[in-house]
Amino acid sequence: MVILSIIMVAAATILKTTQEVWTTSWERTSQFRDARLAFEQISRNLSQSTLNTYWDYDYSGSQSKAGVPGGYRRDSELHFFTDAASRFMENRKAVTHAVFFQATLGYTRDESYERLDGLLNGLGYFVEYADNEYGKPKFLIAREKGKKSRWRFRLMEFQSPTEFNTVYEADEAGGDSAAKIREWFSAEQIAAYKRPLVNNVIALIISPQLSRVPGTPSSSALRIAPLYRYDSRNASNPDTLNVLPPLVKITLVAIDEAAAIRLEASTNQGSPPRLVSPQWFKEAKNYEKDLKALEQSLTERGLNHRIFSTTVAIRSAKWST
Repeated sequence: MVILSIIMVAAATILKTTQEVWTTSWERTSQFRDARLAFEQISRNLSQSTLNTYWDYDYSGSQSKAGVPGGYRRDSELHFFTDAASRFMENRKAVTHAVFFQATLGYTRDESYERLDGLLNGLGYFVEYADNEYGKPKFLIAREKGKKSRWRFRLMEFQSPTEFNTVYEADEAGGDSAAKIREWFSAEQIAAYKRPLVNNVIALIISPQLSRVPGTPSSSALRIAPLYRYDSRNASNPDTLNVLPPLVKITLVAIDEAAAIRLEASTNQGSPPRLVSPQWFKEAKNYEKDLKALEQSLTERGLNHRIFSTTVAIRSAKWST
């Protein structure tokens, strides 16, 4: 009886420990499952981005007034753009980087177009500190009036239906101001077609790169976007004008819900907590150092986190200089 009791106590202890480890592991996995799925979706959609580049006559030379082209140039009505969100987005609660591009995803609100899988859509991804009222029906917001809103860092997806894609309304690159060229993802457009993709994503880092040539320093792959900034319609940079980057490195940093609750309790409602220093992720050459600093900061603050990172090859990129 004594021996059997000892065996049963030991077995119960092992079973309890195993159950606690399994529960903890399952909770951590489920916490970051949605972030992983969103990360995979961004990678998949970004790989399908397109500019539909073609060669056209160049009338920018001295003979342009006489209607004589001086040569050829790459041209496109589409756009690929990435930069720090604070540099161009009016929403001050948008943090780290943002990326906007065109892809043939076939998304439409018109039922007669639903079978046309090759329809063009405008897409974008960015991180925003927002409450949980976004996207709720008005009657539900009214019903919950007086309840405290839950503020979270949220990974937002901008996806304009084909019939409302205004990218073709901007004139050719170099002929308009930067604000006009970016009008297809203006604040009004983003507000109309954005949606929260996943909660508790605190950082999105986008780094366009070249394929590294053997025998060259690693920094040579970063020369097309040394400051993480890439604009395919920037006429002042002929190397990137109307051409897609061949590679894009994507990094997504997520925290769990327990960490988000603690952050919400320690900050004023609606004020985003400072998790990513504005000095980080400004230069692509410092990516590894900045990511290590961010990870160390989150660890020191006791915030459980997960980092997802990959390099996406854009299928339709035809890089040439």
